Amino acid sequence: MQLLLLSPLLFLPNLAFADSGYLFVSSPTTKSVQYARLLTATELARGDRMVMGSLVAHQDVETPMGLAVDGFRKLLYVADPGREAVLAMDIIEDSWGAGSLVYNGARTVVRSVQAQWVATDALGNLYFTDAETNKIWYLPVSAAAPDDDDGSWSPDTSSLPVELYSADAAAPISNPQGVAVYGSRILWANGQGGGGSAAVVSTYKVPSTLAAPNFTDVATGSAAYGVCASSARIFYTDAETKIKSMREPGGLISVVTEGLSQPRGCAYDGDGTIFVADTDDGRVYAFAGGGQEGGPRPAWPVVQIPGAFGIAVLKSGTARAVPLALIFLLVVMFPAHVPSVSVLS
Repeated sequence: MQLLLLSPLLFLPNLAFADSGYLFVSSPTTKSVQYARLLTATELARGDRMVMGSLVAHQDVETPMGLAVDGFRKLLYVADPGREAVLAMDIIEDSWGAGSLVYNGARTVVRSVQAQWVATDALGNLYFTDAETNKIWYLPVSAAAPDDDDGSWSPDTSSLPVELYSADAAAPISNPQGVAVYGSRILWANGQGGGGSAAVVSTYKVPSTLAAPNFTDVATGSAAYGVCASSARIFYTDAETKIKSMREPGGLISVVTEGLSQPRGCAYDGDGTIFVADTDDGRVYAFAGGGQEGGPRPAWPVVQIPGAFGIAVLKSGTARAVPLALIFLLVVMFPAHVPSVSVLS
């Protein structure tokens, strides 16, 4: 009888966790950027939990919001409208402690902007939205150069961001929020009060000098906030309580997961898992982000941070798939090992 009751769980999708890597979460509420080492499949099956640690000194950030990672250069970008800047910090692993990072300060990459969201592409180019000016900006990878003293990467202050798209130039931008890169295209979300613009818009990363911009309405609706993409799908958080997805810009939209309170930032880990921050609930959830179609998928809380907003993932190693059915059984059989709240101030 128990087997019959549990058999439907076998059809739940899998979560894939990298053998190593880090999850980064920002919180404007606590003025913090925190991180946790990603769990391996073995640790997850054993019932281990992610433990958050503080990455950045409180005096170095004011309102940390959107996050992005340059995996090649091991850089974490932080959009901080309170400081009117985009910040960068090195991701340095502590050689003495497994899963610990060393903070060596935050550097200003871009000044005098109200950036709330940032993204990087495969080359390390930086993109950010400015809701105050209704513009999408771009900072080329050449703006970062190696420091001969310690080998870390720091911005070249002589480089200036380039204006990609602007509402002043008839681009469908209104209160832009999340931004992401999907192949050769860039995606951005238009927030509440979008003034008739589509909730999510897509166009070329680099504007063509030979033809007019090709804007595609990725998703209609009143508003969207976080945007992220896997190799096969685009995901975005809407103005309600849902995460929605499609295979390509303008394609059929499906609800991936629902029942969240205030979903904002999202990030793909490169191995089949999407992380999303729920600002109102103060949690970060994970769900299977593969290419499969179907109805809503269960979301699994992994950490709790008051006011969780931005999400970024730096991963390495080989992914190991873990069935959600196994996770569910572990919760039922060993409730004491459910991933729980662990926030360091």
